[in-house]
Amino acid sequence: MKVLRLIAALLLVCAVLNLASCDMPEDIDSDSTSDNSIPVLSITLSGKNTIDHINIFDYIDGTYSLTGGRMNISDQKIRIKGRGNSTWTHPKKPYAIKLEQSTDLLGMGSAKNWVLLANYWDKTLLRNYLTLTLGRDMGLEFTPECRFVDLYINGEYRGNYLLTEKIEIGKNRVDLGNSGVLCEIDSRHNHFNDNYYDTPMKVHITFKEPGEDIISGTVKEYLINKIKDAEASLRRGYNEYSKHIDVDSFVNWYILNELVKNYDSKFVTSCYFYMDNAGIIHMGPIWDYDTCMGNQITGDRTENPVGWHVSQAPWYHELTYDKTFMEKVRQRWAQIRNEGIIDSIFTNIDQMSKYIEKSRIENFKVWPDAMMHTELRRRESKFTYEEEIAHLKNFLKRRISWMDGVLEYKKYKN
Repeated sequence: MKVLRLIAALLLVCAVLNLASCDMPEDIDSDSTSDNSIPVLSITLSGKNTIDHINIFDYIDGTYSLTGGRMNISDQKIRIKGRGNSTWTHPKKPYAIKLEQSTDLLGMGSAKNWVLLANYWDKTLLRNYLTLTLGRDMGLEFTPECRFVDLYINGEYRGNYLLTEKIEIGKNRVDLGNSGVLCEIDSRHNHFNDNYYDTPMKVHITFKEPGEDIISGTVKEYLINKIKDAEASLRRGYNEYSKHIDVDSFVNWYILNELVKNYDSKFVTSCYFYMDNAGIIHMGPIWDYDTCMGNQITGDRTENPVGWHVSQAPWYHELTYDKTFMEKVRQRWAQIRNEGIIDSIFTNIDQMSKYIEKSRIENFKVWPDAMMHTELRRRESKFTYEEEIAHLKNFLKRRISWMDGVLEYKKYKN
């Protein structure tokens, strides 16, 4: 019996190590032209444009180079603009970039459109990376890939950024072919254009892609009816709602967002889903996690590792009352626990905090206020990187322990 336990323990360790190695970006331990040892993205704006000319409305032309991480791209055309809603108001700005030619950047697949996340609110700089990595490990379809880079604009160092795939329909992205629809749930900003729909449960949905020229008239009516039917089925039990939604994707999305306890995931904003050619709703891709994992004090107590949160989202409010759905949640939680997927988060924290060490030191020299702000956690704020990492780990350990209890992990544990 002791031998069997030892073998099981060794297998679990191997599983965790394998997961961690799969999550590491290709650029780690590779040659780099930067002293910070992570890839360097350098953008030069055209003409007399300066960084102050970059805005969220219009692209500015320029050229870019990308070195390190087995990349050596130079003097290629690029366009850049600001992005984000509240994040654009931060001192350290996020950006959207558009390449002239579809290019595979750092092994993430060829595409023209990319996002540079600033992670200003996250003093660890890791939360978006960790959550997206967890999403891929859990098998959430079309989870964006991401890589850390040092960003320079017009020769000036702008800090540590997370170069990320844009959420859009296309090859190497949300690959739905010619018949799928990408949607966003966003009740915070309420984008009232011709491509929105408010459901009977007050879920504000924007049809993101294809555009308004395609989603109109009978097509839009068809999509609205599909969403109405799916929403109504959530109150009729598994045999009914399983005809309208991809249950596995709803389970995975729920577990991930409850684990990281992301405020926006109660259907506030940045909650994506897509409809396949049969009109079935799939949750995902996941997006926007810089304030999760105990990084924000809210009226909903998202800073507290105890308590449900995502079940406040209207669709999940119905599903979490369904015994079949919650049994699937318990079984899936046990599966990813047994496979070492959850424990691999801590391995990723240790490896990635070391990997970006030189970069994040330089980052906080440029943005010292990013380490000193207290807006998100007030008295719970920390003011050193090491304390922030400890806070992150402590939240996750307590959150995992709580979820183990309420989801009866001992009952399903291998």
